[in-house]
Amino acid sequence: RYCLLTDNKCKIGVPSDTTNFSLSSEINSESVITPANGTEFTMTPTERIKDITLTVTAEDGKTIKIYTIKVNRPKSSDTTLSKVNLTNAVLSPSLSKDKREYTLTIPYGSTEFTIEGVPTVPTTTVTGNGTYSKDDKVVRLTTIAEDGSTDVYVFNVVKALSNDATLHDLSVSGYNLDKTFTSTTLDYRIGDIPYGTTKLKINATPTNSDSTIKYYVGTTSFDSNIVDIPTLLGENVITVEVTAADGISKKLYTITYNIVKSDNAYLSKLTPSLGKIDFNKTTFLYNINVENNIDIEKNTTHFKLCFFNW
Repeated sequence: RYCLLTDNKCKIGVPSDTTNFSLSSEINSESVITPANGTEFTMTPTERIKDITLTVTAEDGKTIKIYTIKVNRPKSSDTTLSKVNLTNAVLSPSLSKDKREYTLTIPYGSTEFTIEGVPTVPTTTVTGNGTYSKDDKVVRLTTIAEDGSTDVYVFNVVKALSNDATLHDLSVSGYNLDKTFTSTTLDYRIGDIPYGTTKLKINATPTNSDSTIKYYVGTTSFDSNIVDIPTLLGENVITVEVTAADGISKKLYTITYNIVKSDNAYLSKLTPSLGKIDFNKTTFLYNINVENNIDIEKNTTHFKLCFFNW
């Protein structure tokens, strides 16, 4: 930038973001100028006019000329933010010069967060900085430039869903787990169950009430906690799949059981074709009174017993 002197005075305009500058003057090689050429001058963020006095002393050491330079810095119109400082919140997408709407994600379990918008130019002010609740839906930061220009940054607040996929407790009705349940232990056993068992009731409570649970026996899935048990001898596994509220985090708890051959030799029913008996599976001897029914040729008494395995 150049300045043409008029009556030993001139004006120079500098950009609004100028904070320092230097002057260089053309003088006779034998003259001396104070401050010297190349001297750096500074302007504070709020300083818009700076007067600089240049003193030129001729070679004779007596002749002196004084020049006044008026440096003008216009008011800034910059309303941008250079960064956003956050506590207990995550900004997305990253801050950019041309974008004005963003999302703030509040971690699960946090109740409040703080936001501070930092202006690109120190003369710009920002309103709206402070502490907010996780239940606030929108935060707006307004930037006011030195020349009065304004802009608004909008931050939509969303609460992160829980990623807790653990169980608070786990049990099987009628059976004991092989170890005390803890949320971090995933594999359990209930030992032997009798052949012919068709259903088991799994009692599972998630740590976070927004988690969902699905049950599997082998590859067969159940939404209910009462699961069908296939009549296959040997070991099989019930899997309790817990999905966290975020829909991503999962944990699999397993319960291994063993179906053994039945040792039940009881009858379930005993019915004679004639007469009556009071059947009980643990009673092994019965007396049956019937009317005479004699086969003359064989001289034998005939009747039928119908029985059923238990």
